[in-house]
Amino acid sequence: MRELISKLIVLLTSILIVTLSIIFGFSQNQNKNKIDENNNISSFQKAKTIALDSAKIQKGKELFIKKGCLRCHSIDKQGNSRNPLDGVGKSYNKDILEKLIVGDESIEENIPKRVFKQRYKQLPSNELEALVEYMKSLR
Repeated sequence: MRELISKLIVLLTSILIVTLSIIFGFSQNQNKNKIDENNNISSFQKAKTIALDSAKIQKGKELFIKKGCLRCHSIDKQGNSRNPLDGVGKSYNKDILEKLIVGDESIEENIPKRVFKQRYKQLPSNELEALVEYMKSLR
């Protein structure tokens, strides 16, 4: 009888663990801080397959390092691991990346204030394009 009860407890515990794991997995995949087409944070927006400019990517990478972005962000385990940017090119399109880099007011209420760096609001357009191209290449 004890053996049967023990097996039943093990079975119920296993079911509970699997169920909780599934629930946890789904809750972690709810991208609450992703921006949709209307600039509202609520749904995950995948970038479409795009052709990237390798010269702009290289310039963007150089700017990323020169501007000190690694103090706050990491790419490929280089830099500040609290704010990794690996895969950001899959998550956001060009317009959203631009808005995130310059701290556009249209998305400010949905993003933590620490994200918005005032010094990047005045980036020259060619530098902004290069940084966005580099971010798009991070897949």
